[in-house]
Amino acid sequence: MKKLLYIATLSVAIFAINACKSDTKATVDLTTTISNLEDSIFTKEGGIKPLQQENGRKLTTAYEEYAASGVADTVAIEALNKAAAIAKNVTGSYAKSIQLLKQIYTDYPESPRAADAEFLEAYTYANDLQDYDTAQKLYMAFTKKHPNHPMFSTTVLELKNLGKTPEMMIEEFKKMNKEVK
Repeated sequence: MKKLLYIATLSVAIFAINACKSDTKATVDLTTTISNLEDSIFTKEGGIKPLQQENGRKLTTAYEEYAASGVADTVAIEALNKAAAIAKNVTGSYAKSIQLLKQIYTDYPESPRAADAEFLEAYTYANDLQDYDTAQKLYMAFTKKHPNHPMFSTTVLELKNLGKTPEMMIEEFKKMNKEVK
């Protein structure tokens, strides 16, 4: 009986070790894939090489898989944040970027990056999609929920200028300066 228990325990331990090894190998493979894709997309100066939408989609997916692979929360959040940035800035997929930002603040609400993701979602609606109604709702929710966040004053400014062209803001500024003088 002891021998059977010993064999069962040993079998479970060997299975667990092999499972960890395969998870580690999968994580190493993902980090290699991510590194190669980053090299294919970004210049040494940090710019984006032209025509990289397909590699951008692959990199976004790799970051998502990496975040879901059981890495620490802070690492997963950073991977999701990078995936959202790649989706928006390389592939032009604002919907994917928004989905990833929502995942950050939904799955990791206690993270300091959660509020950043909420702000970036509103910013994307306002400045990339010109969906001012949605942006206004999200910015208002942000100001109520995060009154001490470093982006609070920027959020108030964004709300004030929603839908205004740069020319409109310049005219308002000129008018305000004339009134002050």
